[in-house]
Amino acid sequence: MAYTSVKISADSSSYQSQMKSAASQMKVLSAEYTTAATKAKLFGSETDSRIAHSKNHGAKEHRAVEQ
Repeated sequence: MAYTSVKISADSSSYQSQMKSAASQMKVLSAEYTTAATKAKLFGSETDSRIAHSKNHGAKEHRAVEQ
């Protein structure tokens, strides 16, 4: 059997820099998600409102035709 040994090392400042970068990117991602979620919620509310308006408008026209 063959064995392989791997040694990984990193200096502290490089690690800290990468962690700060990752944290910054996560903040951006979180803000983008929040924006997208808000837009989706508003779109859904607007769509629901339009459907309700359309149904009410159609019902009024239907009653007018029956009379």
